[in-house]
Amino acid sequence: MKKIIYNINIDSIGAKAGGKLALKNMSKVSNKLYDAVKTTLKNDNIEFADNRVMGAGDHLSFENAGISNVFFVQEGIEKLVHKPTDTPDIVDYNQIDKIANSITDFIQTNNGVIFKD
Repeated sequence: MKKIIYNINIDSIGAKAGGKLALKNMSKVSNKLYDAVKTTLKNDNIEFADNRVMGAGDHLSFENAGISNVFFVQEGIEKLVHKPTDTPDIVDYNQIDKIANSITDFIQTNNGVIFKD
């Protein structure tokens, strides 16, 4: 765990009716990481909102270990996932590509940066 710089958790993005990315920082150790991610998203014209989505994610293990983490999830996704209507036709693949490219931009731009609050 000492070699982990930060964690990016991507969960339930790309739904056509899912809304913007919900990037509410609920972390006690990730303020600088969230600020840097949001800067990259803005530069790449990715819409996001400072909203919280209820539920747990894999990033919580990193949070509990004191490792900076960011959680990518979409607003309103809880109405869409894990239902019989959760099928490939509800997915906006172009949106997923844009978000993936922006995350790649973030990683390349911040190669080796340690985000400690």
